[in-house]
Amino acid sequence: MKLIAITVAIAALILVGVFVLKGKSAKDAQPNTAGFPPDVAARIEEERAARQEVQTTDPQFFAAVSKVMFEHDPIAINFGTNTDEYDPEAGTVIPRLQTCTSADDVVTVVHEEFQRWFGKDDAGDRGRYIKLANDIWALWQQRG
Repeated sequence: MKLIAITVAIAALILVGVFVLKGKSAKDAQPNTAGFPPDVAARIEEERAARQEVQTTDPQFFAAVSKVMFEHDPIAINFGTNTDEYDPEAGTVIPRLQTCTSADDVVTVVHEEFQRWFGKDDAGDRGRYIKLANDIWALWQQRG
């Protein structure tokens, strides 16, 4: 009985933590630059502004790329209701698509961005991104 109570308490703490950490959607969240050196804070703000511009320039394409990332879920952060979870990554992948000439180029871009966002270990190997990149490439080709 005591083990069940402890398990329930731990689960409740985890849920509270998730709700606190995810209280704002990625598109509404402002970066917390407190404590960062000025150059890092400026870079964070520049990257946030660039992602916002990408999202407002072509909201349908942005939503499609974010959705396909969420569906493939290469980092396993899809909990069903957090559909904007991959918005930041979509915002950094999309500007780089203009340099791509093939789906293989998109694999490289997506893998590099996921390594940047999540680190090399969590991002995993390049092969994890092939199907995702093929879908993004197809969206890019449809976009024209």
